[in-house]
Formats: sequence, C-alpha cells, structure tokens
Amino acid sequence: MKLAAEIAAQSTAATMISMRRTTASEFAADCYDIAQAFLHDSRFWGKAELAMWLMGPYSRVAHNVSDAPESARPSLREIDVTTIEDIIDAAHDEVVEALTLLDETDFATARLLMNTMLDSGFVAPFVDTNGNEGWTPTTKAHRLADRVLSLLVAAFMTTRSVVQEIPLAIAA
Repeated sequence: MKLAAEIAAQSTAATMISMRRTTASEFAADCYDIAQAFLHDSRFWGKAELAMWLMGPYSRVAHNVSDAPESARPSLREIDVTTIEDIIDAAHDEVVEALTLLDETDFATARLLMNTMLDSGFVAPFVDTNGNEGWTPTTKAHRLADRVLSLLVAAFMTTRSVVQEIPLAIAA
C-alpha cells in the first residue's frame, strides 16, 4: 500500500473515513463487482435501470465526504429517455477506453488516472475495522463515467490488482 499512502499524502483532499462491517479487500471487490455490472449490463439499460443502479449498488459504496460542497444535480425525471441512453452509452465507451489505455500502457497512465480521481475528490481513503487502509468512491462525481471510474480506481488503489482484470472481463 506504499503507493496509495504516498498518493494520499500528496492529496489536498485526503479525508480518512472509518469503514465498519467490511474489510478493505471485501469493499474493493464490491466496487469492482458494481463497476463490472455497469460495464456488462448498461448497454441494455434505460432510465429506470440507471436509477436503480445509482440508488442501489452504487450508493451503497459511494461515501459523502464533507470537505467540499455538493452542487445541485438534475433529477433523472428532468432528463428525457434518449438523453439518458446517450449518457449511458458515452459513459460506457469512456470507461472502456480508459481501461484499454490502462491495459496498453505503463503504470504512469494508472498514476495519472488515480491522481485525477484524488484531485477531483472522487476517491478518498478509509480504514477498515482491522486497521487496513483502503479507498472508497465519494459522492462528488457527477458524470456517470467518473462514477464508474471512481469505483475501479478505489478497487485498484486498495488491491493494486483489480483494474488489471477488467479489460479481460470486458473482452469476454
């Protein structure tokens, strides 16, 4: 976890969250599973399915970090069905492209993505009940692609191996 600790020390938005009822590795696996569900299923989603994903699995792992104010977000009710489908497709494509870059490049690309997520406040460190450090997505990401990427970055920064498995899962 030296890399994660080094990045957290450099981050101006590092806020430690205390995580109960789960270990860091179990939490990372949950983040991975939720992101993978988005990548595998979202092409078939509409407004209702996106809302269920955001209010269900995603909301269970995204934590509110109170060091920055939340801005107003439009309600899904205010967005038409075609726009929702375009947002889902664009987010899916952006996440797949980011994962493809991670798969094809050196660790510098992963570090850039991690730093972007940290600087934006989209991931934050936490400590589980065993004292292990991990990373959680926060509620600060507004774009759908950033929400999915924050799940993957949190999982990767916690386990240093989860993101490497995703491109293979996408191709399957």
